[in-house]
Amino acid sequence: MNSSAPAASLRRLINTSGKHGFCFVPGFWGAGIGSEVTSALIAAAFSSLGALRVVGIVDPTNHASLSMIKRLGFAFVEKYKGTTPWQQGHHVYSVEPHTHNPAVHRTLRDKAAQRR
Repeated sequence: MNSSAPAASLRRLINTSGKHGFCFVPGFWGAGIGSEVTSALIAAAFSSLGALRVVGIVDPTNHASLSMIKRLGFAFVEKYKGTTPWQQGHHVYSVEPHTHNPAVHRTLRDKAAQRR
């Protein structure tokens, strides 16, 4: 068995259309979990997987999510043009290695370590 095959397959998937999504029930809103997860995924996408860009689709009325992704370095790209019905009216944002704010990731990681 070739141990590098799964990593190569994952790298191909991420470079073409890797996806990550999450939704929290209200009891977990505002706890920083979304920021921690998204920040770690961005860092891994750029450092380990060689991604050139990370894209997020966000409901423009979700001010907490918008604030989070902007803090992480995402910028507005366009209104969502896809065919997924529940994402109609959403906005597309992206972050690239030169616009990503890794200091936010370090701060979140340190805070998480303190809670343990």
